Amino acid sequence: MSPLITKFFETYEKSISEASGSTVAALYSDVFLFGGPRGVQSVKKDDFLKLLPGRKTYFKSIGLETSTIASIDEIPLDAKYILARVVWEMTLKNLADTSRQFETKATYILEIRNETPVIIMQLDHQDLGERVNEIRANKL
Repeated sequence: MSPLITKFFETYEKSISEASGSTVAALYSDVFLFGGPRGVQSVKKDDFLKLLPGRKTYFKSIGLETSTIASIDEIPLDAKYILARVVWEMTLKNLADTSRQFETKATYILEIRNETPVIIMQLDHQDLGERVNEIRANKL
């Protein structure tokens, strides 16, 4: 794993958990692709940044406490683009104050601009809300 990518995802993990708009803004391209189980769409960074505070509130409301990176598999595509497969470890709290950890996966395509990575595509491999509901149905 290159130090550049390691540092990028350390910053990403921290800024997403804190919903730090200014830091997150530097990590995404002005327009990027976001994909998931329901398809792919083009997203303007400014629109994404407006959603960040609500995203953090939503995650808290469904019991998600923490999201940390468990592993990163970096695949250089060429001198300018890198594919990163990331496994996230999430902690879900239930009403009885117990918690359970589970994993989610995402793939990112990063473009290196002036020796700085930016996300140009993010593909979540599961719907997080559905995943939480499945875990809750199994009665934490």
